[in-house]
Amino acid sequence: MPVTSPRSVAAPQHSPVPSAAGVWFVVVWLALLITTGWFEALRFVAAAATPAGPMLAFTEWDPESTLPFVCLAVLPLLLTVRRRSRSRHPTPDSRRRAASTVLSATTPPTTEENSSAAQKTEREPQPASRVVVAVCSVMIFLTSLLCSWRIGATEVALLAVPGIQHRTLPFAKLPPEFHDEYSYLLQARIFLSGQLSCPPMTFRPDLFHQVHVLNERRTVSRYFPLTAAWMAPFKAFGRPVFGHRIAGALAAVFFFLSFRRIVSTTRYLNRTRFPTALLGGMLIAASPGIAAFSNLLLAHHPTMLALSIFTWAFLKTKDSAVFRNSLTAGCFLTLAMLGRPMTAAGYALPWGIWLLRWMIVHRNLKPVAGYAVPLVAGFVLLGILNHDATGSWTRSTYQEYTDRYTPRHKYGFNNALPSEKTALADETDVMNSYDRWAENLTPQTAVRNVGHRVLGSLQWSLSIFPILFGTLMTVPPLVSSFRNSGDLPGKHAPETTVPDRNPAPRCIAVPGLWLCLSSIVCLHVVHIPYWFDGILHWHYVFETAPLLLLLTAAGLGYAWRILTTRLPEKTAALWVCVLPLVGLLPGWVSCEPFGGRSKVDAFISERAWARTRLHYFNE
Repeated sequence: MPVTSPRSVAAPQHSPVPSAAGVWFVVVWLALLITTGWFEALRFVAAAATPAGPMLAFTEWDPESTLPFVCLAVLPLLLTVRRRSRSRHPTPDSRRRAASTVLSATTPPTTEENSSAAQKTEREPQPASRVVVAVCSVMIFLTSLLCSWRIGATEVALLAVPGIQHRTLPFAKLPPEFHDEYSYLLQARIFLSGQLSCPPMTFRPDLFHQVHVLNERRTVSRYFPLTAAWMAPFKAFGRPVFGHRIAGALAAVFFFLSFRRIVSTTRYLNRTRFPTALLGGMLIAASPGIAAFSNLLLAHHPTMLALSIFTWAFLKTKDSAVFRNSLTAGCFLTLAMLGRPMTAAGYALPWGIWLLRWMIVHRNLKPVAGYAVPLVAGFVLLGILNHDATGSWTRSTYQEYTDRYTPRHKYGFNNALPSEKTALADETDVMNSYDRWAENLTPQTAVRNVGHRVLGSLQWSLSIFPILFGTLMTVPPLVSSFRNSGDLPGKHAPETTVPDRNPAPRCIAVPGLWLCLSSIVCLHVVHIPYWFDGILHWHYVFETAPLLLLLTAAGLGYAWRILTTRLPEKTAALWVCVLPLVGLLPGWVSCEPFGGRSKVDAFISERAWARTRLHYFNE
């Protein structure tokens, strides 16, 4: 009886593609083909009603549906060409397979042959070396920086104003647009001065209120401290936007490393595991929405970086239950809560529930302590900041500002009832107008906002139909996780001889795809009771973007595995890569068929309107 090496660890078994997966692939492909085809038909009908006739539809494309429809429609042609090529020109490999099939049908296999076949079937791909992982991480990091730089370096034309020479400026060198950005910049300067807050400004204090700065007992940003603390060193060098770009690039790398651990335990991916993880990282790095927000001095990118490291450390914790891993995860979850508390809570809720179940099954409190200690320290730090700014240990600057100056912007339903629309005492018309801007939140408004946020996240993360295809293709792996004992907490996968350096889990496999999906749902749910759908209709659920792209990559990797049963591997890989690529093109490439302007160029144009006028004011 063979003895298992003491360095053996659990590894997922090689699993053939189930027949139901092929059926599901056809269902998803057909549903999206019909949907995109319907939108294309409507476009042709609308073009036929114009003087130019139906030919107009060939020159004016829909950026969301036209190229995905073409990509989906090409797939049957590839399968047909492949089938005919096989029948007319059988390859030596196909002849050998046919001969071996006939031979195996007439000759009973020996025990050694059975053993050899089993070894081939169960053979796992070798894990990528550290050098390969490092090179891919650097590639993802640089891609993210390049995409962010491309937006910031876009030249914006300044209007011809008397006394001002006509010229252009890079988008990143224009003044910030949102009042939140000025609030963070002021707090960063306060931190650089070595203070938590500064004495109140008595000259025109209302001007500070207009940029979301609490200027009563002390002068301090209304927002939580992580963003200003992250910006402070970059502000000291005069380029605070660099901090957000670096945060986005680092987040893409850590999500790639996290996803690599997730797909290593996902059944039916096999040889596509590392390419799938790399695809997920590259999609995050090249996402037009993520790159666009990296040029805004908002809280999203520092928070996203903290959440990405939390995810990576959490997945390392479940592999070995080492205290330092759980402590790292707890520290960065605490930082995320000091950036965007509601977002961090919604993101981490499913992971916390899973951790609680793990603790009950294993009766191990060590990882829980690793999370509890940083969280308690974070609340203590927040209490100190609250006391310094408001005089209360429990009342935050955000709550103080909202209650005093923007009561209709509060969290919850019926936030702005008509009977409550009275002017704020001792405030300017600007603040009263801003407060009255809030719309009363009703269930109907909440449903509309959720629809806007879902649509906006799909459009800006990548594109609607490539994300739908990828996420729908994750259904079989998600369903299989319930049937596979190795994917459930407390269960052990069949043991194979794999070195300890293998990134695959040692004993249990976190249902990573389920946790990503659950975090997306929770982030939408926790923001339902807020009246505003967000900047670009999605910024409140901005942190769903990397998770959506990871699910998309997982589904595309699974589709690749299915297609390799009918197509050559390179052809299948090409089709799978082209589908997200046609989603990225309208986001980055300005051309006439897409109206002459890409998504990021439209973003720059919209944001530049206010920025250029602030630039004129500063001059």
